[in-house]
Amino acid sequence: MKHITILVLLLSVTLAKAQESKDFEVFFETGKHFVDSTQRAMLHSQIAVPIDRIVLTGHTDKVGSYEANLALSKRRVEEVATLLTGHGIDPALITTNYRGETQAQGDEQLGDPNSRRVTVTLFYPATPPEPEPTMPPVVEAPEPESAPAMQPITTSRDSLYAYLRDLLPRERFVIY
Repeated sequence: MKHITILVLLLSVTLAKAQESKDFEVFFETGKHFVDSTQRAMLHSQIAVPIDRIVLTGHTDKVGSYEANLALSKRRVEEVATLLTGHGIDPALITTNYRGETQAQGDEQLGDPNSRRVTVTLFYPATPPEPEPTMPPVVEAPEPESAPAMQPITTSRDSLYAYLRDLLPRERFVIY
């Protein structure tokens, strides 16, 4: 039984340290590094705070020279990073990589649109483990103050007024 308990504790500690991440891609026109309005709206809709860090990786198709594609993938990553910082993301959270045509997809001659992309990976802070429930400290309730002694009520208005005046605060008590 002790072995099972230790295993469960280790498993819960391991799961508590796991960091969630989310990947999506921003696509570009051939030879361009500007993000169009559709891709810009999609990018902003994907951002949810708090974010622990962001990794941007730029890619191109194989149309053009290796050096030109490497520079283009760098400009694409910089464009997405600028959009993210404009959206309020701290630049210190952003890591950039650019691969050029080294990870192109599809047909090499035509330039596959899926290759003209920046992959955005969002890392969210690890969820802290739930604290162990603790019992609140026991606090002794103070003894209630004793109520004023009850006095017999007479039928005269003056005696009733005197009794109520002693019992109630003055600002709340008016006799009409």
